[in-house]
Amino acid sequence: MFIAKEELKLHALIKNPVAWLLFLNGLFVIGSYALSNFTGGTSIGFVRVFKNIFLFISLAYLIISGRIINPGRIFDSGLVPVIFGILIFYVSIPSSVIGESLSETSTFFIPFIYVYLSLSYLIANFGIKLTLKGLHYSVLIIYSIPLITYLLSGGSIRNTNIYVAGNEALLFASNNYGWSATLYILSYLFVRKDIKLKKISKIFFGILLLVAVILFFTSASRSSWFSMSVTMIPFFISYKAMSLKYKVVVIILALGFISFLLADPNSSINFAKEKSKKQEQSGEARFETAKIVYDHFNDQPTLWITGTGLFDFGGIKNKAILGGYHNSYWYILFGVGIPLFLVFLSFMVFRPMLRFIRYYSRYTLLFAPLLIIPFFESDLTGGQFLFYPWFTYMLLLNAKIKYW
Repeated sequence: MFIAKEELKLHALIKNPVAWLLFLNGLFVIGSYALSNFTGGTSIGFVRVFKNIFLFISLAYLIISGRIINPGRIFDSGLVPVIFGILIFYVSIPSSVIGESLSETSTFFIPFIYVYLSLSYLIANFGIKLTLKGLHYSVLIIYSIPLITYLLSGGSIRNTNIYVAGNEALLFASNNYGWSATLYILSYLFVRKDIKLKKISKIFFGILLLVAVILFFTSASRSSWFSMSVTMIPFFISYKAMSLKYKVVVIILALGFISFLLADPNSSINFAKEKSKKQEQSGEARFETAKIVYDHFNDQPTLWITGTGLFDFGGIKNKAILGGYHNSYWYILFGVGIPLFLVFLSFMVFRPMLRFIRYYSRYTLLFAPLLIIPFFESDLTGGQFLFYPWFTYMLLLNAKIKYW
């Protein structure tokens, strides 16, 4: 639709049923957020059932069509992620709310395994480079939806702070816009560099880029701002499609935008500054909740080894400020204990970070956002906003270099 006919290999990847189904699973997550907000939450049950059925169909297709490839052939992480997924069920059995904990755990394990098996097939047949190119394109398409719907649902690009009640558009929360804008901007850099687009597509994506930049700054999403700031390091060092003088121009324009927002006392930046000051005085809810859990674990030290069971908050439910941790990494640490947490970090943080620094910083800039944003939000179940790009991207960076 958007890609020039000359991109034969990319067209072959996109038309492949495995890639298409993986794309649709990610797309349906974003669509479900929009539908849920549009209906005031009344569609949540229906949407959850639909997504789960489609996920099972996608996984069944992989199995029935004989497209399962041993991950040990493709990934340096081998079967470790699969074993990790199985073990989290085991450590969740002693959970104080075993039924609920195991049910929630399955919403992580099944889509997680599905992504891993899909990547095994795609990398084996198309290689890392083309799969990464397809991932950038998919992220660009999927996370353009919040940008488009912001405008269509009445959002104004003249607002300097869309976090404040009344300024958010109908279908997504301000953080959703901030995260979408971040992923869109960074994917756009490589789609424009690596993929030959139709002329009308260049214009369309270019217009949306301007919308993304505006929503990035006005979303008051501190996790987006922080992750983008970290991304500027590899952007300056490794991104070769833009000369240094143009990179400097980008920074100057960004600083100009920031100065403009600072001049408005009601802007997203001033709002975020005030919010941060209040949290310094009263305590940030995520960290206060983590402190309660930390003290609870110190009272029962064996929990540092076993965890409480994934998604089980029984021991701290009546003490915690938040209903959950709002931090994907803490869900793993407190849910399954330190040993399995370190296993999780091995294939979701340590190896991807090493690979990104040594090899991939020239070919992608999504690493920092997909590492940092899950620290401030839970993205551990298949229905959460960044689940598919987070796990697809990090697991992709575990692939053996020979498949490049």
